Amino acid sequence: DARLEQVALLDEPALSLDPDWREVLMECLQERADAGATILLATHLLEVWRPIVDQVLRCEEGQIRTVEDASTPVPEPAP
Repeated sequence: DARLEQVALLDEPALSLDPDWREVLMECLQERADAGATILLATHLLEVWRPIVDQVLRCEEGQIRTVEDASTPVPEPAP
């Protein structure tokens, strides 16, 4: 029984959504991930998405600079 893995690529998916619709989107994506889908999203709203992601890839100048577990604390920016 061959099965195609489901993959979703999203670029700033919550950018223009109000908080209620953002929550709906997050729930839908979490359901898909729980069902085995791979979801890759690009966002500047990391703290919004952190509760439902497994890994964070930080990019700079088009290159992946770090890969970390989503539970890794975010360092405070320098003053």
